[in-house]
Amino acid sequence: MVIAKEYGDEYRLKAINMVSELRNRVGHENMMWITYRSNGLVERTLCKACMTEEVKVGINYTVVKIHFDNGSDHLTALCDSCARSDMSLEKIKEIYTLDLAGWLMEEAMLPSSFPIGINWEPLVNRNPTSWSLLN
Repeated sequence: MVIAKEYGDEYRLKAINMVSELRNRVGHENMMWITYRSNGLVERTLCKACMTEEVKVGINYTVVKIHFDNGSDHLTALCDSCARSDMSLEKIKEIYTLDLAGWLMEEAMLPSSFPIGINWEPLVNRNPTSWSLLN
């Protein structure tokens, strides 16, 4: 039973296309916000807004809540400076797309025997409308 590879292929493809469109627009080097170690653990995380500041839990990050047109929300961490800046809705869409890219990478690292995949449908069928600080 390989649900992870069969579940939501149409919506996974939409996520891949969203990420590819962003990569084509901003360049591959401007999408490398997360670095993994060879064992799959996260080594380093950069702010997805500026791509220069390393985000460290409890030191220099602020959680931003992205609000969507379907009434849902998504939490993501940015450096304090970017989170408190006047970001455009386009920038918020880019940040959310970078989170989609991260989830695609994480799903790809799952063993083929892993019984559960990501339900991509609600993640790709929503559009950011605004954002606010969580803390």
